[in-house]
Amino acid sequence: MTEAIYLDDATVRRTEATVERVDGDRVVLDRTVFYPAGVDPVRIVEIEGVDRTACGGTHVPSTEEIGRVRVTGRETRGSGEERLRFELE
Repeated sequence: MTEAIYLDDATVRRTEATVERVDGDRVVLDRTVFYPAGVDPVRIVEIEGVDRTACGGTHVPSTEEIGRVRVTGRETRGSGEERLRFELE
C-alpha cells in the first residue's frame, strides 16, 4: 500500500520512493506526496522560522505580479504572536 506522505506533512514537496510495481503505463510507488484525483489540497504557506499557516487566498504564478508590499500596522497578539497589516503599493 502506498504511504500518503501529505497526510502527515502537507508542506512536503520532495521525498524518496521505491517502485513497487509497473502496472501498464502506471508506476506504483511505496510513498507519494501527490494528492489523489478529486481531492482539493490545502496550501500551506511557510516563512521559515517565522510562520506556517493555511492559505485561503488568491494565488499568482509569480510574486512579481504582486508588486511592492507596505506594512501599515503591527500588533502583538500574545507570547510570540504578532499580526501584521499590509497593503499592496
